[in-house]
This record gives sequence, structure tokens and C-alpha cells, in this order.
Amino acid sequence: MEQALKRIDDFEGLILRQNRTIQGAIGTLKDIEARLDSKLSMSLTGATYNRWGRSSWPHSNNSLVYHGFAAGTVYSFSGGAADYQCLPAEP
Repeated sequence: MEQALKRIDDFEGLILRQNRTIQGAIGTLKDIEARLDSKLSMSLTGATYNRWGRSSWPHSNNSLVYHGFAAGTVYSFSGGAADYQCLPAEP
């Protein structure tokens, strides 16, 4: 009986150590997640501009978001949609 109680105590100690290890890993992962969220929010700042009829932008810190064509109804056509339709370069 005493040996069984000792084994239970040993097992309980093992579980407590594993729990501390897991809690430490969770804390580390939460810290990493917070740093990644911070970096992601910093990288998502900025403005988006349409550069109609151009294939490049004069500034170096930019990236192409969409490449294609904008299509709409003829200007003189009454009843046409006000918004353009974005069409891919290769349908």
C-alpha cells in the first residue's frame, strides 16, 4: 500500500512538472504571437493607389496588388453601372 502511495506521489510530481513546462511553453507562444501581431499590423499600414495606364510606380517601396483591366459601360450609354469591373489579364 505504501509503495502504491509513493508511486501516486511520484506520478503527481511528474504531472505538476509537465504542467509547469506546458504553461511555460504557452507563455512563450503567447509572447511570439504578440510580437508577430505587432509586426503584421506595422506591415499592413500604408495607402493603396490606382495607377491607371502605367506599368510601374516611381517609388521603390511599393508592390503590385492587382494586374488586369478595368471595364465599364460606354460613357454615353444611359443606365450603365457606375462602378468599373476588374478583369484579369488572362481570363
